[in-house]
Amino acid sequence: MKVSPAILGCVALVSAHGYEPGQARNNFAHESATCAAYFLLASTAPGLDEQTTAGLYQRYMGLVEMSLAFSSAELTKARVELATKTMKREMSENWTNFSIINNKYGYPCREVSDDPESRARYWRDKAD
Repeated sequence: MKVSPAILGCVALVSAHGYEPGQARNNFAHESATCAAYFLLASTAPGLDEQTTAGLYQRYMGLVEMSLAFSSAELTKARVELATKTMKREMSENWTNFSIINNKYGYPCREVSDDPESRARYWRDKAD
């Protein structure tokens, strides 16, 4: 997954009522790294077939690339590591509890992976 110019543009533009560009980029990078951790963890679930594992890992790699486009390699790595540890703790390091993680991260992370332009616009336009 290559970061499209449209995604870069969505996060770079400032809405009259939205976050400043730096904050929008940071939030998008953080969300991308968190979702990368979700897909990385999911790709290691026991009993997955090779195709499913590869697809989940591909989503992981795309989201890491997305995060890297808006932050440093060091920060992206730290965010992925922290999110992975948090998710493992949330499921008590037990795969029978993966539904806890899936319920919390599954839908939002699929949205980030499937439609990053919309998520970039969300962060650009979000106002607290």
